[in-house]
Amino acid sequence: MSDLTATQPPTPDAAQRVISLRLALPGFAGAWSHCGGLADYIARYAASDRYDPEGLTTQLATYINELLELLTRQGFARGELGVEVHRQGEALAVRLRFPGDPAQQGALTQLFAHLDAPDLEAAYRARLPHLTSAPHPADPLLELAAVFGVRPVFEASEGNLEITLTVAAE
Repeated sequence: MSDLTATQPPTPDAAQRVISLRLALPGFAGAWSHCGGLADYIARYAASDRYDPEGLTTQLATYINELLELLTRQGFARGELGVEVHRQGEALAVRLRFPGDPAQQGALTQLFAHLDAPDLEAAYRARLPHLTSAPHPADPLLELAAVFGVRPVFEASEGNLEITLTVAAE
């Protein structure tokens, strides 16, 4: 008798990997345009079997691009960037993993602390007049949370940094 558990589909609550990539950060960080191209590729792949693949692709690509540009602007150019997308029920979880030194970890911690504002929409409205004249590195994170309703989460442990973003996919 064969073991059928290996061929059974995962339970609805179990995370199912959709795509994973590993990129050398030095080559990736060398050209800003890599952010948009990579975000588009990941988003198209992850959204291809969803109800509205075009709409979801546009959303995901926008969100992923903002996170990748954040890494580029913050100078992450050593080691590898791991990108994973998992399906979790009716949501997609995008996870970026990368190495960082204590200064980089501290800088990201400060940027993500802007998402702790009690009223994110008010905080974003207060930043609107300054977005082009005096942009702040946390502005894209604030926009993701206040305007699009998706809040990236930053975690760090011993030089391993991770940003996770969960997006409704149905």
